[in-house]
Amino acid sequence: MKLYLAPTAALRTNRPNGGFNAASCPDDPTVSLVLSYDFADVASADAWENLPGVIPLEPEEHGLPFPATYVAAVRSWGAVAGMSRRAFLRVARRYWSPLLDLP
Repeated sequence: MKLYLAPTAALRTNRPNGGFNAASCPDDPTVSLVLSYDFADVASADAWENLPGVIPLEPEEHGLPFPATYVAAVRSWGAVAGMSRRAFLRVARRYWSPLLDLP
């Protein structure tokens, strides 16, 4: 499983090839939080991750700053400029979990 921030338009026109759930961000519906849990193959995962604006929230990068371009999209979930990706995930998980429940 992997979590992404992605432009909603990219999600609509280039859906991940495999199982996923997604929700628009509360403060900017042009941005979505996407949970991919079953890409069809490596090429599909690579193609999705190479789309403009798609940002994987990799566990090994959780110490990096949360992407500044997306702070405003999730401000009501607790995002603030300069926070780490880990800090964002900790404050936001209470909001996204009902939206991204796996089938």
